[in-house]
Amino acid sequence: MQLVYSIPIDELIAAGFVAPFAELGAPFSYSARERRIRDLLDGYKAQTSAYMERVGGERLRSWFAGIPMDERVAIGHDLLGMYQGRKDWAAALAQRLAQWETGGALGLTEARLVT
Repeated sequence: MQLVYSIPIDELIAAGFVAPFAELGAPFSYSARERRIRDLLDGYKAQTSAYMERVGGERLRSWFAGIPMDERVAIGHDLLGMYQGRKDWAAALAQRLAQWETGGALGLTEARLVT
């Protein structure tokens, strides 16, 4: 079997997924420790959402649009690891980044753009 796609951990967390943890081979799903981890992640997500709302999606998008596209593509691919496995990554990434120039509020999965 070969893994052909993986989802970055920060995107899983932003989507609300927290995997059961194990320590010394003993799972402790829904333990006090896992609840604490979930609470910390929920707090982080709430603060990140509040920050993005306070700055405003339209303002963030206009700042983003002010960065030259070639720089955005390089940052997205080289620093953020976007579209690493695609042969057409440059064109696909440029298209996706151009789409982010317009729209409303940003979601948590887009937090890497502003943090």
